[in-house]
Amino acid sequence: MTGKMGAPEVCPLCKEGPFATRMEELAFLQWTPKGRVRCLVTVTMQICQKCRFKTWDGEAEALIDAAVRRACAKLP
Repeated sequence: MTGKMGAPEVCPLCKEGPFATRMEELAFLQWTPKGRVRCLVTVTMQICQKCRFKTWDGEAEALIDAAVRRACAKLP
């Protein structure tokens, strides 16, 4: 069974903890056909309150992909 935003109600890793939702900033490097890009994006994440496992949904994935495309477009 899933809760709001499609997150499971119980953590799939520890099988005990409930999830909380919060905004988090992700900073990462990504290889692209033009070379490596540095990205920074804020997404909504679901975090297990027991083991701290983190996951995100399709909307967050789309924001991450868009950040990579924007950074890649700035490369020569």
